Amino acid sequence: MDTQDKLISFQNFLIVATSDGALAEDEKGILINIGIDMGLTPEDLKPIISAETLPFRLHKNAEDNIADLGDMLTIAASDGTIYQTEQLACKEFAKMANISDEMYEEMLQVALNDAGEEVIVEEMD
Repeated sequence: MDTQDKLISFQNFLIVATSDGALAEDEKGILINIGIDMGLTPEDLKPIISAETLPFRLHKNAEDNIADLGDMLTIAASDGTIYQTEQLACKEFAKMANISDEMYEEMLQVALNDAGEEVIVEEMD
């Protein structure tokens, strides 16, 4: 994955992490670690983190989009609650990336299982 693809992923992760109106410390720590693990520098991340609004961006490679969705669901579960806004954001991304509802639900269950603790999933209105 080149730097541009890493930045796309990081931007997508940030959108989900902030979709509940706040960036929880757990989410922030995970995001920073993900960015560093991806080989991005604080200078790479700063324009994305400081942007007021960000759109989801898709990779050219479908597998990268699927991987992003899995990571987004993990980030959403990291603070112990997957809020409606996070679910809507993840579902919006899945729809944009042509990821089926069935695959989305399977990936959500994996994220919940990986969380290793009781994660509250807010009911959708």
